[in-house]
Amino acid sequence: MVLMTTKGYARDFSVNWGLHNADSYNQWAEKNRFQIDDSLVFIYTPKDDSVLHVNEEAYKNCCVESPLSSYTDGHTVFSLSHSGPYYFISGNKGNCEKNEKLVVVVLADRSNCSSTTNGTAPPPPAPSSSIDIIPPLAPSVESPAASPPVEKPFAESPSASPPVEKPSAESPAASPPPETAETNPTPAPSGECPLNAASSVFMSVTGSMGAIFVASTLFLAF
Repeated sequence: MVLMTTKGYARDFSVNWGLHNADSYNQWAEKNRFQIDDSLVFIYTPKDDSVLHVNEEAYKNCCVESPLSSYTDGHTVFSLSHSGPYYFISGNKGNCEKNEKLVVVVLADRSNCSSTTNGTAPPPPAPSSSIDIIPPLAPSVESPAASPPVEKPFAESPSASPPVEKPSAESPAASPPPETAETNPTPAPSGECPLNAASSVFMSVTGSMGAIFVASTLFLAF
């Protein structure tokens, strides 16, 4: 039913177009890998049949009124110029309804894919290598060597400050002894109390003597 010939990288697929092979067209297409620049060569009898290139809707409904392109020469060479699906039906609607139709799916261009991948491949290594170089230098020189040793002394200095605060807290505790010392002088006033008592006795004696003197004076007067 189908013959394939290779011309360089492009291939020609010969399709024996007609009802006698209608049931096997799509089965055959599913087993092949079509690429851009491949060609389909439809061989048929011009008076009895034709080939219509149509869209998906016309393919499903066997619509023969408005094809994308039509061929009636009996030896139609159709070039697959881009990737994606191609839909073909017989120009005879009755034949189309009896499965004389074909769907061919063309794969994306591998050369373009490889070129794009080759084009995109160089940029990723460049940034990745630059990133790999920069981070090791930054942490090795700045963070591990300089910053941690400097931060640790600062962390230890607060630990030394509490001992300074503790003596200051104990100094108020020493203040009570001065208060007890102040209470000791209080006996001094108690010492003064006897002096005051002596003076009071002296005053009382002198007072009594004065009273006796006055009494004797009054007695003499009488």
